[in-house]
Amino acid sequence: MITTSDITIVFQGSVTPFTSANGDSFLKFANVTRSTLPNAKIILSTWEGTEIPDGAPIDLVVRSKDPGSLPGVKFDDKPSNLNRQLVSSRAGLEQVKTPYAIKLRTDCSLEHAGFLEAYNTYASDPNAADRIVTSAFFTLDPTVFEHMPYHVSDWFHFSTTEQLLKYWSAPNMTVADAAYYETHKFAKHSSYLDKKFRARLAVEQYLGATYAKQFGYSIPQFHNDTPQHILAGHDDFVARHLLVLDPWQSGLCFPKYFWAYESKMQWMNCIMFLDWYRMYVDKFNPTKVDSALYEAGMRRVRQKARVRAGAKLIDPFGSIWYSHKFDAIAGRALRWAMQ
Repeated sequence: MITTSDITIVFQGSVTPFTSANGDSFLKFANVTRSTLPNAKIILSTWEGTEIPDGAPIDLVVRSKDPGSLPGVKFDDKPSNLNRQLVSSRAGLEQVKTPYAIKLRTDCSLEHAGFLEAYNTYASDPNAADRIVTSAFFTLDPTVFEHMPYHVSDWFHFSTTEQLLKYWSAPNMTVADAAYYETHKFAKHSSYLDKKFRARLAVEQYLGATYAKQFGYSIPQFHNDTPQHILAGHDDFVARHLLVLDPWQSGLCFPKYFWAYESKMQWMNCIMFLDWYRMYVDKFNPTKVDSALYEAGMRRVRQKARVRAGAKLIDPFGSIWYSHKFDAIAGRALRWAMQ
């Protein structure tokens, strides 16, 4: 059984010494997480020149030189912080001395340790060696709205320190890859949403695909590269190497994205725990199966089939359908598909 003293939490990112207008602060997030995992060590991996709030429950501060930003992942996006994530996450994880680690953004907290209970539940499974616990939002289902295999959420990760170091060992993304679609055409099968991308691979997809490649999986060469063998490999990877938990299961609190928790579109767009459990059972046929969970997962298969068919029908009108003018109609359509 894993104890909290076996774990080091690596908070990664920029921090401010003050409380923001919405009431959030790194000091609050760190204190909440400390109370959840009282015997864990806490590392803050941030940037040179960062002012740390007084009284923050931190055992070690790691400061890195800022590698700078990249062009936005989508054409209408702000600059990408992928290389910043890689540099600071890797620098923090390299200082971990415990067998297990958590990688967590500095604008998040852990309100309870549900992730640890779930990990312990599946740790005895012979198919569960060193799974990475991650968040359902935004671990994408590449067959619904956004067709990106290996797009694994980077909000929160828990696993052995060894596995997290492997996950965050990807080389920095080049400017050429970040601006790929400025000089390359989209694939013929690209949907309206697919054509919003500038980068060859999305941030989370680049990380997930680079990690999956270490295990011999065929990975996408561009963001919506979705032949059947890549989709099959993606599903095997998710079932075998991840444990996808909904935020309320894991204990993750991320105020910036509370809107996603309530979004019907994201409930279909992402791989939720019920989807992961169904994939896991289908893949490994374990001796103990929670029939209620599995049936709920199968209901989502049927729901997603309806949503997928609807998404194909509306794609020619995507510029209108995905505008805020049609939010109410789109919401009603999704609720119908999810019945």
